[in-house]
Amino acid sequence: MKSKYTSMDTGLLIQLLLFVTLIILLILSIFWSYLLMFVQILTGITLIIMGINNIRLFKRKYMTAIYIAFGILIILSAAWSYFFG
Repeated sequence: MKSKYTSMDTGLLIQLLLFVTLIILLILSIFWSYLLMFVQILTGITLIIMGINNIRLFKRKYMTAIYIAFGILIILSAAWSYFFG
């Protein structure tokens, strides 16, 4: 039987997997500091996915722009610190 909530399940599953991976990398970055760049990038991707899920699944439009903007800023900050830091 096919579920009508397939895209909802997929979007939330991706968000959950990114969040769990983020927590694991955050804990590991305590011991290995070079993982902080990956934590920043994963945080940005997680925020962007949260924004997409916000607009697609929950029909909230105000926080979506904030999530996506902060996600892009965090990814740009990680790239800036990688190339120029």
